[in-house]
Amino acid sequence: MEERGKSFLGNLRDWVTGISWLAGVLVTIVLLLANIDGIKGLGLGWQIAFGVGIALAWVVIIWFFLPVVIHWRSKHSPERTPAPLEPFPSSFTLSNPTIKLPGFRFYPSRELLQSDRPAKKLLESTSHIWGFWNTGTQISDIDGPKLGHIKRMILPDPEGKWFGHLVEIAGRPEDYLAKLIVTLTEQAREYNTPVKWFPGFALSTLMINPNAVDGWAQVEILVAKKTVAERPSFVVSSKEFPELYQAIKQSYEDVWEHNAKEPTKEQIERIRNAGKSKVGLVFS
Repeated sequence: MEERGKSFLGNLRDWVTGISWLAGVLVTIVLLLANIDGIKGLGLGWQIAFGVGIALAWVVIIWFFLPVVIHWRSKHSPERTPAPLEPFPSSFTLSNPTIKLPGFRFYPSRELLQSDRPAKKLLESTSHIWGFWNTGTQISDIDGPKLGHIKRMILPDPEGKWFGHLVEIAGRPEDYLAKLIVTLTEQAREYNTPVKWFPGFALSTLMINPNAVDGWAQVEILVAKKTVAERPSFVVSSKEFPELYQAIKQSYEDVWEHNAKEPTKEQIERIRNAGKSKVGLVFS
């Protein structure tokens, strides 16, 4: 209420100040034309000063007394009751709990996400994607040429100390995931896609269209005690949610520049030739 009063006060001051100066000019003209006792004998300069004085008096009244009136009104006028908000958009139902708003999508499970936005379809329709995956299983069946649409790829480091935790969450054998990461790395490089490995533990997977005009960011969230199929996700548009989109994009760029590293040939050979990656089974 107080903010509304300040806004109202500012607008009213501007209007009344302008009107006051206009009134002063009009009063001056009237004085010049009228044959008023007491004024008639004054010279032209005094008549103009008299009109300007009236205008200044109005300005003083507006700037010093109007705030008191506005403050009193804000304290004594009844509060407006805000209109009730819908708890969910009209598209939300228990059978289809996907939330769709302009520039925003929420999917409570990977199944619903994949039914609406399958990775293969996204790579077919978008030629510039940045990806950050915890295991890479989402793109394991992508055709080779479509991997070339991924311009940056971040995968977990199979020799990182957190890889064992990712294996546990994914519910797949460690050697399978380690070799899958190696395979995806080599396939992506065949199509000139730069690949880096992240040694840390990411709480979400990302797919980003970095196009400044119609970009989007898709985030899938790792939730404790939830299976892969139960992971929720959301998508935001760069147009409708520019600040959130930019924050997600900047986070990706920070990891790419400062945390993720290009795997060496020795790493790749070591993991490929190992029956099982022994490193990474570190639980703390």
